[in-house]
Amino acid sequence: MRKINEIIKTNNEGDISAYINGELAHKLAPFVLFDAVHAKTDSTWGFSWHPHSGVATLTYIYGAELHHQDTTSEGGVIEKGGMQWMQAGNGIWHKEFYESIAGRVDAHQLWVQLPPGVEDEPASYIDLAARDLPVIDERIKVVTGSYRGVKAPINLPVEVTYLDITLKAGEEMEVEIPSDQTRTIVFPRVGELEIAQSKIGNQEFAILEESDATLKVLALADSQFIVAATAPSPHPLIKSRGQIHTNQDSLEKAKRNIAALQIKLI
Repeated sequence: MRKINEIIKTNNEGDISAYINGELAHKLAPFVLFDAVHAKTDSTWGFSWHPHSGVATLTYIYGAELHHQDTTSEGGVIEKGGMQWMQAGNGIWHKEFYESIAGRVDAHQLWVQLPPGVEDEPASYIDLAARDLPVIDERIKVVTGSYRGVKAPINLPVEVTYLDITLKAGEEMEVEIPSDQTRTIVFPRVGELEIAQSKIGNQEFAILEESDATLKVLALADSQFIVAATAPSPHPLIKSRGQIHTNQDSLEKAKRNIAALQIKLI
């Protein structure tokens, strides 16, 4: 069974809790960032125009409505329970704001490093509504990848299994993860879990040991949690703020493209 290697805690005093950044990105690549938004507001919350390249951002919205606009001329409104995949490629500018629900904005964002070649492609964007994401046994939502033969309706350049799971207190589940996806993270946004006799609480972030085994999870309280798994990346991380590439040449080309795109925004 997969076991917990490390638990990361934050004080949750701000609007965003950052769990993957800095040197931890090298350890968990292609997962290079994971943020949880938990803002209290009766209006909107978000970010103005800013650039990315070399990564894809997977945003999962479970307590808000997301309004998105970018320089691919794509954009949309994603309601509660939906997801967004923005593939920054060789450069993109975007802005987004969340409409609160019942005085709160709640969402997760995972950054995934793009492989060589894909990082140099033009940016692209797709969003999926909650109704488009398959649900198994009324408790396992398949956001990306596939589970028990049920596939999410999106093809990604990096294989990522991303599941949103709900368990009642006392329920136990064996989560079957593809054997080549040995890099796994677990994040309970609600409740408390036990994994291989280690407890992980609400808003704590578990990094599991590298393993091709099954994941067994016991809910110690009514819980809602994310399981995300992928194969380890063999590529370097060349970073410059919101740009993360596998090589310096791709980064420099993306910087030039981002500068050209910015002129069009003025």
